[in-house]
Amino acid sequence: MGKAAKIRPKGVVDLGTVSSKDSVQ
Repeated sequence: MGKAAKIRPKGVVDLGTVSSKDSVQ
């Protein structure tokens, strides 16, 4: 899940990838 999320745009990050950085933005 985390790897797949990195390929997506910032606003579409999956939970667990950066549940602190991009997720909050």
